[in-house]
Amino acid sequence: MRRTHVIGTSHVGAIREGWQTVADRFPDEEMEFFAATRPLFERLHLDDRHRLYLPDAVAARVPQVRNTLMKINGTLSADLHNSDTVLWAGFRWPMQEIGRILADQDIDDIRVAGADRRMSRRAFAAVCRDLAAGFLPDAQWRGWRKPALTVLLMPFRSESALSAPKMEVWNALTARDDGVDTAFEAFFDQMAEVFADHGIAVLRPPAEARRPFGMTRAEYGVGSRGLRGPEHSDEDYVHMNADYGALCLQHYFAGAPEGALGDPMQPQPKIHATGEC
Repeated sequence: MRRTHVIGTSHVGAIREGWQTVADRFPDEEMEFFAATRPLFERLHLDDRHRLYLPDAVAARVPQVRNTLMKINGTLSADLHNSDTVLWAGFRWPMQEIGRILADQDIDDIRVAGADRRMSRRAFAAVCRDLAAGFLPDAQWRGWRKPALTVLLMPFRSESALSAPKMEVWNALTARDDGVDTAFEAFFDQMAEVFADHGIAVLRPPAEARRPFGMTRAEYGVGSRGLRGPEHSDEDYVHMNADYGALCLQHYFAGAPEGALGDPMQPQPKIHATGEC
């Protein structure tokens, strides 16, 4: 039995919902969840024993954050050292920056869309590495031996967002999607290498859920739920649903350390969670 602790922001919701749809296929996997809204998650502290918790000083200064964390998880901390692996869901990456480069420039051997500017493949790789390095987590998250740490990147926005304001970059990529997906894959490869140097695995948004112009298929954004259960509004284009979470988990289980895919014919395991998240 491999135990995974899923942590992160509101994007944990899709993983939690997805787990309930695929748990019976993975009897050798045990999941535990600890999540917070992004502003609150960024206030949490990780100590040298891999305990993730809300510092007393923060709880005293902003009492409502304590209540929020308790309502989501039923606890104020997560002991990650008790797990075999940790999956950090909703991890930020430079999606907009890469999209802007692809909208403005061609990339040799990757994207030829008739742009006025051109970047060599080597230069693009260097830019990708520099951007990825800027998203490395703080030192206390690096170099883990156990538990093993994997970051699950934030999903691409839903294609339903194309009619929303400030989507010029993505509309440009939709109009001419030559090589867009290849370029994003090249970025993910570079990010994986940069993070691997610090003992962190990178799980990219699942290819099955993506459009070739760098957005998530609309059906994966329908019926997404928040950390406390209610569905997101129709104008929410960044959170995904249980089907998306299930895809992510299938990829995670296939490649996560210390284990392989479970037998899909085995009975459903018990779901272990730290609370309602």
